[in-house]
Amino acid sequence: MFIKCFLSYEFMFKTTDKLKSEEKIMLREHLLKRRSSLQSPEVNFYSEKICDILIENSYFCQAKSILFYSGYQHEVNLWRALSYAFSLNKRIVLPRIDEEKSGVMRLFEVRDLEKDLVKGKFGIIEPSYGCIEVAVSEIDLFFIPGVAFDFYGGRLGRGFGYYDRIFDSS
Repeated sequence: MFIKCFLSYEFMFKTTDKLKSEEKIMLREHLLKRRSSLQSPEVNFYSEKICDILIENSYFCQAKSILFYSGYQHEVNLWRALSYAFSLNKRIVLPRIDEEKSGVMRLFEVRDLEKDLVKGKFGIIEPSYGCIEVAVSEIDLFFIPGVAFDFYGGRLGRGFGYYDRIFDSS
């Protein structure tokens, strides 16, 4: 698995699962800094392009249940794809950080885009407490945020491990 990064030549030939902890920290810091330098119009432009590609994808078209995420600090904004999926009566699932259990994220179905969403931990839009919890096995398609991805689907996240724990527990 290759990583697209120009921080160091050696990173380009390592998979995300082969990176040492300190390499992950350096790579994450470098890429988050680069991403934070993007202007909002640029983020919006690329988010729209990505949503165009997603909604035309056969996996998206066939999926009945889709896990989305709420964009945070210049992450890809998937709101248009989420809204479109909702208009097609697809089951929309979003994560929520469990305030009572440290380091735990749970998944919930969103049935009403206005009533079921609130600002949660870190100011991220997430499902309200009245939403129904969904098991990972009930989801057909997953959109997962990341700082970097390699060519084999390996992911470098923000380092909190929320998504790792969700998938490890299923």
